[in-house]
Amino acid sequence: MKIEFVEFDENILSLSWEWLNDEETKYLTNASTITKEEQLEWFKNLKQRNEYIIWGITADNIPIGAAGFKRIINDTAHVFWYIGEKIYWGKGIGELIAKMISQKGKELGFKILFGEPIIENYRSINLLFKEGYKIIDLNKEKGFYILKKNIE
Repeated sequence: MKIEFVEFDENILSLSWEWLNDEETKYLTNASTITKEEQLEWFKNLKQRNEYIIWGITADNIPIGAAGFKRIINDTAHVFWYIGEKIYWGKGIGELIAKMISQKGKELGFKILFGEPIIENYRSINLLFKEGYKIIDLNKEKGFYILKKNIE
């Protein structure tokens, strides 16, 4: 299966609306509730933002999710990704995405990457561990770990 990062276009935007409004996916990604209008406004402003980068993820040219960096400050960024198409869960794609996002971070010149999975998202936590992240804090109030990886 060929996994690629592609342009986050209007098609993937529409699919991401569905993915992030699925109860389980929304919970695991800690996604905010927004209207379609708010999502469209967010999308229109993407190109002007320098603290946020997003790609769509495809599997054999089929859109299945999204990945990127947020809260970019100088040479640090917070990683995120989600596989919205549940038929692709449990197939080892997350591990590949974790490696790909680290490589993208290196290419973009980031020195430190952070991840913030919710405490119950064991899959993401384990993927981040495999990719070299270490827990540096726990936000008990909001229910997520803060993990950090130094890029060499």
